[in-house]
Amino acid sequence: MGYTFVPLRLRDAVIAGGWRYPGEYAIYDFTRGELVATALLQHLRLLPVVFFAALDERGELVGIFTLTRIGETVEVGVGMRPDLTGKGLGLAFFEAGLAYARERFHPRRFALDVAAFNIRARTIYERAGFREVRRFRRRTRAGPLEHIEMVREE
Repeated sequence: MGYTFVPLRLRDAVIAGGWRYPGEYAIYDFTRGELVATALLQHLRLLPVVFFAALDERGELVGIFTLTRIGETVEVGVGMRPDLTGKGLGLAFFEAGLAYARERFHPRRFALDVAAFNIRARTIYERAGFREVRRFRRRTRAGPLEHIEMVREE
């Protein structure tokens, strides 16, 4: 499956804002109002573009990436449409987002963090060449949770 990446549009923000993940994965639910505001501010160039919509061959929204350049590092965040998770699509989807980030930003390294309980995502990141560098606690909707910072050199 091929993907196209575009700055987050208002319609994508409205759609993704309605995505709901099951159980403990609900900490990854987007907030519609925040996403819409972000898309609008990016469109008006009042915020730098860091939110990108991932579209499939039909132009349907399948996920969102945040790509934030900090020096020579691009910090990556990723969210796949809930009905597509757990179906073996994650690694190819994630790699496509990294390829787009590499082309757009030419980073020396990628960094991300993931909730420690999220074995599915951690497995994808490890298969993509990321390695753990530290653990820390982050406040989430579910309270403080252990997170893992991971990096990959380019």
